[in-house]
Amino acid sequence: RIKECSRLGDKISKKVTSKGKTFLLVSRTREGKETWRDDATGLLWGDTAEERMNHADAQKFCTSDKAKALYAGISDKKWGLPTKEDFETAEINGIREVLPNAKDKFFWSNTPHPQFANFAYDFNGSFGNVYHYVRNFNFFSVLCVGR
Repeated sequence: RIKECSRLGDKISKKVTSKGKTFLLVSRTREGKETWRDDATGLLWGDTAEERMNHADAQKFCTSDKAKALYAGISDKKWGLPTKEDFETAEINGIREVLPNAKDKFFWSNTPHPQFANFAYDFNGSFGNVYHYVRNFNFFSVLCVGR
């Protein structure tokens, strides 16, 4: 099921970022939600969720039926929140050029803060930086990754 889409409509299925990294389109839903594979890491990046939620709900979201619709039901991968390191590597590879829907949003990571149990790391979709925030905050969105 995971293979590069040859061409869909007028959109080309391969993007080379300004950082020289290649991302391949592996699926697009009828609603236009896309899933891209980072060729350098092999991770699949699903499109952004519209909902905003706290960290506990975000951790459950990537295995929900609603999330499956974002990544076109690709089921041969294990889906979950990206780690802090996944976000850092994705930023180095140019993920924000590939997922324009990430702009102006913050996303939960699966990585808890090592010193503050009520905090988890997050990713700023506008600037590409990783920071941490209190887990019960209901304002962050979700990107799911498949491994």
